[in-house]
Amino acid sequence: SAEGKQYWILESAPVSFRLLLWVKVLAYLVPLLFVGLLLTSLGNVILDAPAIVWGYTMVGAVLVSATLVAMGVGMGAANPDFKLENPLELAMSLGGFAYMALSMLYVGLMMFLMAKPMHGFMLRVWFGIQDTQSATASSAPLAIAIGVSLALSVGPIEIANRRLVRRQG
Repeated sequence: SAEGKQYWILESAPVSFRLLLWVKVLAYLVPLLFVGLLLTSLGNVILDAPAIVWGYTMVGAVLVSATLVAMGVGMGAANPDFKLENPLELAMSLGGFAYMALSMLYVGLMMFLMAKPMHGFMLRVWFGIQDTQSATASSAPLAIAIGVSLALSVGPIEIANRRLVRRQG
């Protein structure tokens, strides 16, 4: 939608829509990932976090940043509206609300999933209680988080690609 009347340039470009969408993801991801990792690092430094906390929070920051950018690009490209005058109107559209709702659900799920592996660590540090979870039980939330992130990153881009190809043809 942000391309507006210049969308014809993208349609006539000698690249696939899929490539175009992934390049847009990369272009938006670089600065947002930098900010996300910077804020996560500052929080870890302020809290004097140990290495395991650094690992989980940095992985979480990368997953969340990449997924939210891919979802935004994919969902925005799936239903473009080239008649909008003001880019702020995009946020008030049905697609904008859907993106915000799905993003909030995703971030909440990620917080829940990433908290589980840290639970045993916090019990040990704060209360001296050894967590007796198996390695599988400890790594399952991280695997689920990665799987959900991949699905929510690739899915909207592929849906948008199909719709843009269909729209062109």
